[in-house]
Amino acid sequence: MKKINKICLASVTTLILGSAILSSRAIAEDAIFTVRANAVIELTVPSLVNLNLYPTTGSDFNTASMDISVGTNNPTGYTLTMTADSDTLTRTGSITDGSNNTYTPTILPMLTTGSATGYTAAQFESSTTDAYTLNRWGYKLSTATNFMPMTTTTTELSTTNAPSNGDTITLDFAAKVDTTKPAGTYQTTLNFNAVTNYVPISSIYDLEYMQQFAMLTNSERADVLSSMTTGQQYQLKDNRDEKPYYISKLADGNVWMTQNLDHDIVAQANYYTPANTDIPANWTASAATYSTSHTAWNFDTSAPESYDPGDYCWSGDLDDSTPVTCNQDGSHYHLGNYYNWTAAVAMNDTSSYTGFTNVDQSICPAGWTLPRDGGTNYETYENLLIQYGLDTFSHEMTSHYIEESPLYFTLSGYWYDGNINYLGSRTEYRSSVVEDTNFTYGIYLGSDEKASQSWLFREQGDSVRCVARRPTMNNISDLEYMQDFAKLTSSEKTNVLTSMTTGQQYQLKDNRDEKTYYIAKLADGNVWMTQNLDHDIIQSVDFYIPANTDIPSLWESWLPTRSTSDTTWSNTDIAQSYDPGDVCWDGVIINNDEPVGTTTCGNDRHYHLGNYYSLAAALVMETTMSLQNYDYEIDQSICPAGWRLPAGGSENGSGSFSYLVNQSNITTGSDMINAPLYYVYGGSWQGRYLSSVGLYYSSMRKTNSGVYGLWISDPTYDPAISYGINIDKGVSVRCVAR
Repeated sequence: MKKINKICLASVTTLILGSAILSSRAIAEDAIFTVRANAVIELTVPSLVNLNLYPTTGSDFNTASMDISVGTNNPTGYTLTMTADSDTLTRTGSITDGSNNTYTPTILPMLTTGSATGYTAAQFESSTTDAYTLNRWGYKLSTATNFMPMTTTTTELSTTNAPSNGDTITLDFAAKVDTTKPAGTYQTTLNFNAVTNYVPISSIYDLEYMQQFAMLTNSERADVLSSMTTGQQYQLKDNRDEKPYYISKLADGNVWMTQNLDHDIVAQANYYTPANTDIPANWTASAATYSTSHTAWNFDTSAPESYDPGDYCWSGDLDDSTPVTCNQDGSHYHLGNYYNWTAAVAMNDTSSYTGFTNVDQSICPAGWTLPRDGGTNYETYENLLIQYGLDTFSHEMTSHYIEESPLYFTLSGYWYDGNINYLGSRTEYRSSVVEDTNFTYGIYLGSDEKASQSWLFREQGDSVRCVARRPTMNNISDLEYMQDFAKLTSSEKTNVLTSMTTGQQYQLKDNRDEKTYYIAKLADGNVWMTQNLDHDIIQSVDFYIPANTDIPSLWESWLPTRSTSDTTWSNTDIAQSYDPGDVCWDGVIINNDEPVGTTTCGNDRHYHLGNYYSLAAALVMETTMSLQNYDYEIDQSICPAGWRLPAGGSENGSGSFSYLVNQSNITTGSDMINAPLYYVYGGSWQGRYLSSVGLYYSSMRKTNSGVYGLWISDPTYDPAISYGINIDKGVSVRCVAR
């Protein structure tokens, strides 16, 4: 008898119990109270079923029944299966015949194809005494008509799709024997498995363990992230030691631990597997975590070493070097363990890593990873901190304290020479990247609000925080947002491009406003928007960040997009934009200067006018007056992260209008409006030249008043790559994937 619970479910109620002033900085802690109703399943099966037979020369037929009880609170129910240890029923105890030959008689098995003995299913499948197959055992559900032979193949008996307070499943067993079978007891063992059905994960509250992130499908992960409020604290456990950790979806779009890793490394064979740890194969650690009673540390750059200072926290007061006892439920400021780099990447020897390398494994729970190297790549400390006000030039936090909510970085110092150094005044966090034989990349954080990428000694003990691994994306169907292109590795991008049919239209959303856009892989090999950008610029201090917009650092817009009720537009070189409303071009090319040719958009929005942007707005600059040098690409834009304005007028494959036109065999302006390009004759701001001209910016300014871009006009003319597009009039924007 077995009962298996493969899926752990939870019903969680979150209650913010309060906050406490922890220092003069008013650092606050959120205490989360949860109630979990775990999924359970109950299975009751009789241990023995007897069927008594009294054979005659004409045979004896008899039946017996058993009741199985199954109950579960699993919302998608259960599946009950049965398997026989053997499809041949064997007599218990041997028999010695008159010639002193010892044998164990059996009841014949089911006839297999090509076999010369046994009985076929057709002969067997009957519930009547006369037709039932001789010298065979069989079973059936009480609701069925015919008996079936025992089988070693797993057979489904019942499945449900809802909770059950106790279902009764009745099984009938039968046998028919004659006097050719010796007297005795014949038996086999039946195995019953009751398994809770899989429940799709749709919320952070459906998770209990960190490792469950590794099992999420792409759509489930999207649902979980959608259920999380940015900056709110949640708690999950590490199933390796049941320790709970605070986690949060932060402003870079990733889910981070907001508490230092406190896992004590265990030197036990195969304790670490890909199911519980961020490793590709089972790992047996060569050294365990040192406790507070063991201060030895070999300072070997290649062997794993880690140190547990005990259940202590940083007080939260800047420059306070005295650890404090943590509260009962733990704390964001728990010191956690200190790991050298070899221990952080879950290896026994890293001496072969002598140059710049990203090691794609770690001591983090499965489904989580160490952050990558510095820069503005997706899973990095620097990219995270930029979202919270890190000035990449001064390396100072200009708008947020790193030790406060929701980051809760702990100034836990580092372990060196038998001591914790600089507790309360600095900390260093590990990344997955080695620099050379002595150093690895990491992040330095100080009480002076300095934060920068740093080279960390490989052998010293540093803190670890993990970030949830994003799902592998190898197909265009794996992507939901335009910004997902920014997350692709080189191999993933190759696979995504391979999965796309040239010219076929796909749709992705912009996560800044949830608006949907058509995209296509076009003849130049690049992926383009085949619909005008319609993003309304908003006036906000921290809305535009590298995680959602094609910018290297935070951008604060002075002016929001003007609506149809506000027709003010300054003819100056500043960031301004205009939304003409939810209207589409009617697709008819005419030659006049009137605001005509629009229609209400239907399901097909390829010809949506989108918004009109000045060059400064398109380049997310408050003004471009400071750009004194021309003929070079401006490497930022109002496009979604992972996308950019097309390159200037050069003939190359990097995503320029000229190369796209050349590779698409475009000869006239009317060719541009057809599938798969779908360019719009949208004119410029205030409907000027609507239906007679289409104007699109590139990322290259040409003169004091003009910018390179695409100019399409008379349907019989060739499309032009022009530098006569005014920088302040407001034209359309299309983006190309980086």
